[in-house]
Amino acid sequence: MAAIALMSSILMGCNQANSEPTAEVVKSVKLYEVPVKAAQQSSSFPGKAEAAQRAQLSFKVTGEVKEILVNVGQKVEKNQVLAVLDDKDYRLAFDAKYAEYELAKSQFERAKQLHTKKLISTDQFDQNETRYKAAIANIEQAKTDLEDTLITAPFDGVVSLRMVNPYQFVAANQAILNIQNVDSLDISFQLPVTLVEQMSLAEIKDAASWVVMDNFPQAPVKAQLKEISTQPNLETNTYAAKMTIQRPTDMNVLAGMAGKVHIAQPDAGTTVTLPEGAWVEKHQTVGTVWKFNPITSSINAVEVELDEQGRVKQGLAQGSMVVIAGAKDLYAGQQVRAWEREGGI
Repeated sequence: MAAIALMSSILMGCNQANSEPTAEVVKSVKLYEVPVKAAQQSSSFPGKAEAAQRAQLSFKVTGEVKEILVNVGQKVEKNQVLAVLDDKDYRLAFDAKYAEYELAKSQFERAKQLHTKKLISTDQFDQNETRYKAAIANIEQAKTDLEDTLITAPFDGVVSLRMVNPYQFVAANQAILNIQNVDSLDISFQLPVTLVEQMSLAEIKDAASWVVMDNFPQAPVKAQLKEISTQPNLETNTYAAKMTIQRPTDMNVLAGMAGKVHIAQPDAGTTVTLPEGAWVEKHQTVGTVWKFNPITSSINAVEVELDEQGRVKQGLAQGSMVVIAGAKDLYAGQQVRAWEREGGI
């Protein structure tokens, strides 16, 4: 009986020992954190706002200014009459040329009938035809001169400057008014040759661009490259360029105001280069790596897209952590911890 009791106690001790779970070994792994980009890096250049559309308006004929129908700062619409010359002399000239035209037309039509009947010579017919054509040209010119006693707006905009007053005598093509379209603005700036050498013109045009006006430093405005000179200024080693912006309704941005043009630099942070030890699998366009979950201290496989150089271009968020050594010796869900050398990571 004593022997049986002894054997039972030994078996129970063995069973208790076998029933105790074996603790999983937490493996140390080398981790890499995908960099978190700060604000998008850009190159900035001082610039000045100017109207994208502007025109200096004048009468095409001489005369006395009868009326200026708009004030500086006033908004105007396309084809709106802005200024008027005294047109009395031009109207009289038109009436006289019209009378000459009617006479020449009548004589030409009569000459044509007579020439058909062989009652006048070809030379006489040609003379009447020439007078008739000259009368047509004269009345067209008189009509144009009469129409040119008005200045109309060539586009929707704002009157920015007035150079004359009513009753003032002005010459043909003398500047009368300036008009600007301020709904869109050009920002003129100088683009360094060094930047053009780093980025192609196509890349500069496609790059994200924005403008920050000096009086609105916290309000960047989206911009689009409008033009760039093909020859650099040898003294400044820059290209003359312009960006176009749509003027925000809540910002009083006017021509002449200063600001900075920003052109986003090529984003080197969009790709990540991982060592060979990071790859569970790696093919031409895709690969698989272990992504570390800091909450559960475990790893899970994640598939990423690769560029032509084998760099990760998509699939890893900024700030995520991946295993970069011994990936093929690990398995999904495995508990791991960051490998630390003595004195720190």
